Amino acid sequence: MPSDQATQQSQLRSSDSATGFDIRNTRAPLEIDPSVLTNRSFGESPMWQHAVASGRLPPVADRLPKHPRVIIPFKKIGRYGGKIRRAITGDIVQVPATMKAKDEGLLTFSHPMGDSIEPNLAERWEFRNGGRELYVYIREGIRWSDGYPFTTDDVLFYYNDLLMDDDGRPLDRNVTPSAFLVDGKPVKLEKIDDLTLKFSAPKPMGRILYGIANHDLFTLPLHIYGKWHPRHSTDGDYEEFRRRATRAQFLYTEGNPTLAAWRPVKWVHGQRVVYERNPYYWKV
Repeated sequence: MPSDQATQQSQLRSSDSATGFDIRNTRAPLEIDPSVLTNRSFGESPMWQHAVASGRLPPVADRLPKHPRVIIPFKKIGRYGGKIRRAITGDIVQVPATMKAKDEGLLTFSHPMGDSIEPNLAERWEFRNGGRELYVYIREGIRWSDGYPFTTDDVLFYYNDLLMDDDGRPLDRNVTPSAFLVDGKPVKLEKIDDLTLKFSAPKPMGRILYGIANHDLFTLPLHIYGKWHPRHSTDGDYEEFRRRATRAQFLYTEGNPTLAAWRPVKWVHGQRVVYERNPYYWKV
């Protein structure tokens, strides 16, 4: 191991000693090489075959990113079709994770043990400057479920205009995660380009990867929510933005674009939420 990398990892370990979580790998772990995938590798869901044939939807190979995330099944590849019905004994607004339809994060935890951090929306990352800078690289070609391109603007919008904005933060997200604070001050997030993000702080960010992976909702579609935020629209209103940007409104409102495997198509308040397949889901 090069001496500078060893020093960097030592700094990260010491700054994260309280968490007990191992984030010593400063680069993303290996995945299946996407270059081995061809158009023949992708199967079109029967649900979307007619839409593709009629020209209302691009072929599946054109809907996927350049490097889709390849999922290794626990036992075997599943079959198309079927329905999933789940019952919840509490308020659906309070337990969105139990619906298995929440949004996707930039990074995620390994399955089934969750003892390491893996790429997700981001395909790789790297620390620089002794852990004081973190560069995160988003997969090229990911789209929201409405077909609109997903870019770093959607991450900055969430981070700067919701999470770190006292005026824009909804009541159900009223605590800034400590992983994004260094000496009590927020970690800075900048856009390098449409696919590259830079996190930075005066000291090594030992908990930042954990915070990103643990934060399932780290994106907000600027092309939808921007019209309600005063920083992005002259017609914006903080009260209206906060109302629409709650977890429940974002996850369950009919027609809301998502990056998850299912998109909401019906929400009967207090009774049920109905989802259908996301035609632009970016995993295979």
